Amino acid sequence: MIIIQGKNIKVHIKNKISDWANSVTDNNTVKTAILENVIVTGGAIVSLLQDEKPHDYDVYFRNETSLKLVVDYYINKFVEKAGESINVKPVLQRCYWNEVKNAWTVLSGEESHDDVRLRVFIKSAGAVGADFEPHSETDMDYKKAIAKINEQVKKNKSESKEKSEHYFPTFMTNNAITLTDDIQVVLRFYGEPEEIHKNYDFVHCNSYWSSWNNNLVMPARALEAIINKELYYVGSKYPLCSIIRTRKYINRGWCINAGQYVKMILQLNELDLKNLHVFEEQLIGVDSAYFNDLIGRIEKMQKTDPDFKMESSYLIKLINNVFDEGIEKENE
Repeated sequence: MIIIQGKNIKVHIKNKISDWANSVTDNNTVKTAILENVIVTGGAIVSLLQDEKPHDYDVYFRNETSLKLVVDYYINKFVEKAGESINVKPVLQRCYWNEVKNAWTVLSGEESHDDVRLRVFIKSAGAVGADFEPHSETDMDYKKAIAKINEQVKKNKSESKEKSEHYFPTFMTNNAITLTDDIQVVLRFYGEPEEIHKNYDFVHCNSYWSSWNNNLVMPARALEAIINKELYYVGSKYPLCSIIRTRKYINRGWCINAGQYVKMILQLNELDLKNLHVFEEQLIGVDSAYFNDLIGRIEKMQKTDPDFKMESSYLIKLINNVFDEGIEKENE
């Protein structure tokens, strides 16, 4: 039964990615990058195995060159659609977090680093090709401009859903670009499947499909966890995110034993959550509206009070304020 279902999943995902690639009619290089370098992994395959419609398809790229080509393409589409509603331009940068300067530092040309990341930043005077000061005024302007475009795109879609463009960028963060038709291009990681899965937390998410050979890999342990709806933690760079993510699965009837929480907490204990950069990295992708508000308030305090420290008592009070101001909505 699993073999038949697996074949159907392979056909389904191949058709989905082909449909996406075929929507790129004005750039054959980008189309080829999608057809030959995409990895689909995570929740979409889990949903399909459970005969459910995927919420979205998390798409990764096996190399930096292909990822950069595709992201640059959709940033240009995004800006073109926005027109005069945005006075700053998002731009993709190769960078790394500089611990000494406490800032994202842009790499030039072929320059490399042990922890190279592709991130979307604002293009404004003095920003491109320079160090990005964390949580700067330009960063805040960028967030406001992006929010304005996102709201306008959503409005246009609701007013004329039948005319909405297929695979058009509707939402953009430093770490991912969301397209219509349920495609999410992840910037945060790239590489071969085994490298990408070093960043994944639960074993059931380790199945993947690769576009270059139309291969679907479903490890036996992952299938066992899916059948039993069991959360089994295999380690992650983002244990705080993993702990929060368990809520979503528990609400869907999954189970988890205490040992898995202990493993996540042990990894979490190794992190300095009172470092805003670490704190923000750990919270990316979960309950975004609430945690973005939380990070924004901490940023404001750092700007207005040079003696400000992220003490636990302050953070607990701030978290209560943020989450008590509205009804919490789970970010799927």
